Parts: sequence; C-alpha cells; structure tokens
Amino acid sequence: MDNKEHIQAETNYIFNYNFSNNDIPEKVEEEYYDRASALLDEYSWNDIFNCWFDYLKANCNTPEEVINWANLFYWYGGFEKPIPDPYEFLGYLYFKVDVAKYVDAAQTVFDGIAIGILEKIGKVSLIDNPNYAPENDPEMIAAVERWKNR
Repeated sequence: MDNKEHIQAETNYIFNYNFSNNDIPEKVEEEYYDRASALLDEYSWNDIFNCWFDYLKANCNTPEEVINWANLFYWYGGFEKPIPDPYEFLGYLYFKVDVAKYVDAAQTVFDGIAIGILEKIGKVSLIDNPNYAPENDPEMIAAVERWKNR
C-alpha cells in the first residue's frame, strides 16, 4: 500500500466514528485518537489535510455528518495545523451547515475550528475583537457564496 492509499484507508477509518455516541467504550475512543495521531506523526500534514477534506466533501452529505466530521477534525487536532486556503475550507463547513439552525450541535465546534485556524494566520484576534463571529466575517461570507455558486 502506498502512502496515499494508507492515508486514505486510515482517514476512512478514523472519520467513520460517531463522535456523539456516549456508549462507545473509552478504549475504542483511544484507538481512534491514537490512529489519527499516528497518521499525523507519519505523513505530511498537507497530504493528510487534502485527504481529510476530500473525505468531508465526498462522504458527509447531511448537516449531522458534517458536524460529526468537524468534531472529529477538532478532536484530532486538525484546527491546530496550517490550512491551505483557510477561508475556502471554512466556507465549505458553513456552506454545508446552517449554524443558526444547528446552533447547539455546530456553533461551538465550527467557531472553535474557525477561530483556531484564523488566529494562527493573524486574520482574527479575540483580544482585539472579542465579539468576532465567523459567520459574520466578510471573507467567510464570500467563501460560502463561492461554494453556493459551484
């Protein structure tokens, strides 16, 4: 199995996990997390991110599936990594899920991902703008519109 196939296989495994299922034993949770960590240790983030984003676009069709993916992306530490074209990526999340409709399930994780990514590149500072809301960011709105028009 080549690198791309291995990344794809592990991605399929680690994102085929129901984050909100409280009945999953802790050992199973640890296995998913450990496999994601091993993947991040072994391969380039750029290759992993591309595979993870492709998985999101190909396999997460409902708001619930996108929210689950986002929770896993956050849990696996994806928001801490550099994201190529961050507004396009974040815009896709906000395009797929109406955060106002899924506020309880999506807002905290989506905002955590968005703010984490955008703070790292100097686009957002909660110190300077403590009321920052990603869904009101003009660059985010433009990215969502680009996804809508595809």
